[in-house]
Order: sequence, then structure tokens, then C-alpha cells
Amino acid sequence: MATPTTNVTIEASILDGGDGITAEGQNTIVHINNSIILNMLGPEGAFVGSNMFGNGAGSIFVSFSTVIGSIVYCGSAAPPCAGGTAYGSCIDNSIVVGEGLDPAADIIRGSCAVNYTLASPQTAPLSGANNNLGAAPLFKDASTGD
Repeated sequence: MATPTTNVTIEASILDGGDGITAEGQNTIVHINNSIILNMLGPEGAFVGSNMFGNGAGSIFVSFSTVIGSIVYCGSAAPPCAGGTAYGSCIDNSIVVGEGLDPAADIIRGSCAVNYTLASPQTAPLSGANNNLGAAPLFKDASTGD
């Protein structure tokens, strides 16, 4: 019996507010590309690959996107993009900043696979390579979304 797979792609979108984005269900894969994710303040953070209800594992891939004012929580297992087989979140070529959040707390927490990403504030090392931790993103005017 083949295992069902659900693929969702969110492209060039602004996702503002709410509890966050969860990939739930066996083999669910969510791709978020060239998008802005902001003010997602749910207990799971901005997005998470999840096995919350025991229905199987899902994964989220975030690329070329900006996450503002939302903490990113990841599971404790290595996600598929890091050579693991468990659910998880994979972030690359993105900016993750904690505008309006606790300036002393790390913005990315858990076992995300993170590559070529600016994360601020962030003092804990991230799984991945070529990241810029704790640097200011130098937005032109963050308060107006620029």
C-alpha cells in the first residue's frame, strides 16, 4: 500500500498573524518560498513540521523568506533536509528576526536545519552552515514592512 503524500506550496505571500503553520499528517510537505511570515505567536511558533496528533510526520521547507516577530520552534529530531527521517523544519536563504519580541531570547529554537540564514537575536549555534547569527538585518523601515 502506498503512503499518501500531501504537498502544499506557498509562494510570494504575506502570512500575518495567527497560531502558525503546521505540517501535520503522514508525509505532509509544506514549501514556503519568497514570502513574509509575521506575528505568528502560537505555541508551536511561526511554523513547524509536526507529529502533534500522532498521524504521521510532516516537514516544512522555508526558502528565500523573511520571518518577523515570530519565534521558530523546531522538534528535537533532525529534519529530512539534515539527513534525518523525522518531521521538522528546514530553513535556507532567509531572514529570521525577533522584532518586538524578547531581545535576549534566541529566535530559532530546537533542531531546525538552517543554512545561509540571518537569525537575530541568536546566540545558540544552529544546525547548518553559513549562517549570520545575531546581526541586524538592516531593513529600510521595518515598521512599514520595507
